[in-house]
Amino acid sequence: MADFARIDSNNIVIDVQHIADSDAPSEEAGKTFCHSLFDNDHPNCTYVKCDPDGAIRYNRAEPGDTYDSVNDAFRKPQRFSNWTEDSNFQWIPPIAKPNNPNAVWEFSDFTTGDGKWVDSVTNEDL
Repeated sequence: MADFARIDSNNIVIDVQHIADSDAPSEEAGKTFCHSLFDNDHPNCTYVKCDPDGAIRYNRAEPGDTYDSVNDAFRKPQRFSNWTEDSNFQWIPPIAKPNNPNAVWEFSDFTTGDGKWVDSVTNEDL
């Protein structure tokens, strides 16, 4: 299967279409196929190939994301004002990630994004 994000005129992802590989042997062929299926319902949309794992265009495309055509990247909305976006278009918390492969961000407040890094194996603060 090939996945194509349907993008509105404001570069917002509306949804993701799953297309058979035989209908999308290339990205251009997949875009053409999507237009042939969906233009009656969504005439002003464009289609951009995406990957469920985010292996292309930095992130997995999901409804509400933005497609940044300058950087050829899907960008997630900023959930927390104190988080910053890195060069790979990932949102990172205000405290730098420790050099620990088991480090995971543990939220103390899902509204503000505050929290701390903990070791996912030992559950100890880092």
